Amino acid sequence: MDRLSGYILPIKKLFSNEKAEIVVAINNKDVPVHELEANRSFVIPYFQREIRWEADNVNELIDDIKRKEKHLGNMILSQHGSVYSIIDGQQRTTVLLMILSYIRKKYHDKIEMFSTCELVIESFDGFSLALKEFFSDDVLTKKEYIDSDKLQQRDSYLDIWKTISQSATLNNQRTAKDFLENLGNCNVNIVLSKSSDLDDDISHFIDVNLKGLMLDDEDVFKGYLFKNDKGEEIRKEWFAFKQNVMMLRECKVEYPLMSLLEHFFLCDLYAVNDFEGLLFNSSLRLVREFKTAEDIPTTYRAKTHLVEVVNDKSYFLTAFRNLNKVINIFHKFASNESLSDDIKQALSCVGSKVDNDEQKVIHNLLNKILKDKNSLPKALVMKFVVCVLLSDTRTKNDIKKFYGVFCLSTLFNIFESEKSKEIFSSILKSSNDKWHLEIIQKIRDRYVSSKHTQARLFTAIKQPKDESDIDYQYRCKSLAVIYNYFRIEDSCVVCKPVDKAMLYLTDSNSFSTEHFVISNSDTMQIHGDISYSLPVEIKKYQTNIFNFIFIQREVNKDKCRNNWLPNKMQILKSESISCEYSQMIIENLTELSNRMEKALDKDYGLDSFFLRDFKEAYLNYARAALIAIVGKLVTSTGDKSQ
Repeated sequence: MDRLSGYILPIKKLFSNEKAEIVVAINNKDVPVHELEANRSFVIPYFQREIRWEADNVNELIDDIKRKEKHLGNMILSQHGSVYSIIDGQQRTTVLLMILSYIRKKYHDKIEMFSTCELVIESFDGFSLALKEFFSDDVLTKKEYIDSDKLQQRDSYLDIWKTISQSATLNNQRTAKDFLENLGNCNVNIVLSKSSDLDDDISHFIDVNLKGLMLDDEDVFKGYLFKNDKGEEIRKEWFAFKQNVMMLRECKVEYPLMSLLEHFFLCDLYAVNDFEGLLFNSSLRLVREFKTAEDIPTTYRAKTHLVEVVNDKSYFLTAFRNLNKVINIFHKFASNESLSDDIKQALSCVGSKVDNDEQKVIHNLLNKILKDKNSLPKALVMKFVVCVLLSDTRTKNDIKKFYGVFCLSTLFNIFESEKSKEIFSSILKSSNDKWHLEIIQKIRDRYVSSKHTQARLFTAIKQPKDESDIDYQYRCKSLAVIYNYFRIEDSCVVCKPVDKAMLYLTDSNSFSTEHFVISNSDTMQIHGDISYSLPVEIKKYQTNIFNFIFIQREVNKDKCRNNWLPNKMQILKSESISCEYSQMIIENLTELSNRMEKALDKDYGLDSFFLRDFKEAYLNYARAALIAIVGKLVTSTGDKSQ
């Protein structure tokens, strides 16, 4: 940046909208060095972060100033005529001007005030009007006000306004007057630039905040993205992207913004041969040194930002347009519980059509992946959308590749943690014609019985604290769907018969969820009036993925109830179990059930069995079930790749 100058100013002089001279003492004389124009305005540029301050920050600032005048830190401004862009210090500036506005509203002519400058937020045009009208209901409900909020910040600003309006200091005339006097005398250190180059402003924004460790990954990415954007196209797509991410949250899809970016670039960037060998992390910085494939290569050191490496505005413009299309497709599948026309259109293809039942199955399963709390499996859905649903030449067989996505996503959700992201890396980077083959290979390499480690079974048995019984029930049903209806044939995952799979997914009366091994209560009924209180350590198995079967609701409700396992096994012998997965689970539980029954007759009893033997017995049962599930999926006479 050129023409930098620094001054220490009182807040009253800085924020007043009257013309003011800045003077410095030189040889014992006050020498004018800069003039603050009358009716100047402060602008928060579009590349700035959103408002991050909360009630605690606001109250702390008010409490600090009410005690005494103080130095309020640094502000970095870039001057463009009478407009001063805030490079650093926007959170504090915004709150202070909101406080001054509130005092003016509250006391009118009871407290002498100075007129303040206008504050403009480029990503939220309606803010200036809201501040001028003291956040009145008339303004807050106007369509133009709502539509002008490109980054959905209005609730945060309103919360700050409410915090200010509830301040005891500001609601007492005497203390408010003292506060105002202290604030006017508070000093701030101003660093002023007169550069006319927007690139300089953004570069300084990034440099200053990075050195102070102030920016999060999203802020840094946005700064680099906008750095060379002299127009509005990328800016427009970024605002649309932010709104689309918020739209996903509203339909209960948890997909962090930076994960969306990371996964999309993994899916998209490697289609360009120039970036073979490029490795970047979740912060979108290089993991190691990278050399371009040009005749005279450029070398980028580790930790260089991905945007600087790609350095192609046209690529990022196209990328964000496609990413917004991906998110809109996500929203269609997540926001509709039934098969809408939008979903039918997304699943349309050239040549033979995907029949209605198959569309319903794909919609149901894709919706489940999107609604799951884990983010990584959504990356596989993104790959499917990028390679298939965004293609104008997609065929019926292309759309059926989703079944592989569902199988690997389900197995990952059950047996892996979010730290195991390397599982998906090669899939996301692979070409449009090979990605689904990578999925089949991952299923074989990672989950076939001979290679499946005991550690993964422990992962499946251990329930994360932030997940509910409902999460595990639907994951278990997903596992049951795979066992009942999915096979690998000719290196593709197929679902058949599709109509029965759809019935299984939607008929909650014929296939209701039964907590089978450990009942969903504190006690188990053994015989007559004899019941057993479950040890605390055993209750965690109530939500374990292998604790559920799927049977008729009346059998579940009227017969199984909270009986212990041996009783349930006996009851179900006389019932017709139409779910093959449930039949397999019941068969594999024979030994565990017998051991429970024998423990009841022995001197050491059930307490000792559950505390000493149950975990091992349950693990053996779970291992056998897993072998059956994956074995049935990968073993098929039609699979020539084995």
